[in-house]
Amino acid sequence: MSLGNNFHSPDKAFTLIELAFVIVVLAILTAFVVPMVKGIMDSGKQTAEVSAAKGLIAGYLNHAAENNNQLLPGFKSPEPGTVITDGPEGAEISNPAALQRYAWRLAPYVDYSLPTLLGQNTKYAPPTDPMFHYLVSVYTPLGMNTSFVGGHFGGGGYVDAQNPRTGSGVVLQHLQQAVKPSQLIVFASAFHTLHGRQAGNFYVMPPRVRPGDGNNLDFRWNGKAVVACLDGHVEMINRTQADDMRRWSNKAAETDNPASNGLR
Repeated sequence: MSLGNNFHSPDKAFTLIELAFVIVVLAILTAFVVPMVKGIMDSGKQTAEVSAAKGLIAGYLNHAAENNNQLLPGFKSPEPGTVITDGPEGAEISNPAALQRYAWRLAPYVDYSLPTLLGQNTKYAPPTDPMFHYLVSVYTPLGMNTSFVGGHFGGGGYVDAQNPRTGSGVVLQHLQQAVKPSQLIVFASAFHTLHGRQAGNFYVMPPRVRPGDGNNLDFRWNGKAVVACLDGHVEMINRTQADDMRRWSNKAAETDNPASNGLR
């Protein structure tokens, strides 16, 4: 009786050398493929952040157009009686801290597309979280230049926007007063650790003003950060470029002083 194809000759089995060769080949392929896949994923995330920055700056300029060129403050409590919701017919936001930061006050000017523009929040601020509105407002992957553009009205800002001596001269509050809007940063890639969560933050500062992690600025894209400028364009800058105060302060641009903090 013929055994046919059911018979396997020992000669056809893999030898240890052949197995070792296969393992080496797989290791080499993995070494090439894994970084390639990671690079593709990072490229997709960078593209999404650039797109988000374009959406945010467009909304920011929409606000100015509808409010006599008044720039939206990055941190300020709404006027008494102001009702802000999380959608055209959404829930009213009552958390005071959430209302102070730029996200929800900017939301109507970006057609309430915050989940798209601030996509990182889907991870750190699920809609089912009781603190959803607060978390969305603080964990923004793109922080705002609140100290020098629009204004930071309250604790934490570098420049007191309410100080008549410094605030009125340093904080840019009207679009038409911008000296070089094409270089003035409004939004930038942000990173911060808060309550044990590693995420973005709603404001960023120039490295020259607050060195180290305290500026929240994040050069996560191969040593560069995404920035959106007051003229509406978006670009990538490195640490050296970010240290130029003319990119942050209208006053520094006016005096053409890259080292100026804007207060002198």
